[in-house]
Amino acid sequence: PVERKEELVIVNVLEPKYHEDCAIKGSINVPFENLMAHAEKHWDKEKTHIVLYCGNYACTSSGAGARELKEKGFKHVWAYEGGTAEWKHKGLPVEGTCQSGFLANHEAPEGYAERAAHDADIIISLEDLQKKIDEFATKE
Repeated sequence: PVERKEELVIVNVLEPKYHEDCAIKGSINVPFENLMAHAEKHWDKEKTHIVLYCGNYACTSSGAGARELKEKGFKHVWAYEGGTAEWKHKGLPVEGTCQSGFLANHEAPEGYAERAAHDADIIISLEDLQKKIDEFATKE
């Protein structure tokens, strides 16, 4: 068997039409309903670092997916709940024309910081995601 090195995958869990419209540059699309089957088939439970995201803070699929992957034994899993909307709003690199209406809703909701602190084992901030991207870029 091929010895796999650690890798970072940034995964948009939205339907393909939303990923095609606007996505974090370099991310892949695995719709939420396909996530577990895809993960079991393609990712190493020990070595793959997985960050799930969706459109914005209103979407709960990234957090739900991250919890489910952890329960299945994946060691390095996080949810970036600001999603495409926050990433684009901060002027970070995206792919697509970015016309979707949900992109306008980029603010964290009331009480979000408390919830994020409660789920600190899986929820990461935009800054945390940038650090992971930089860290893996230097490992190449």
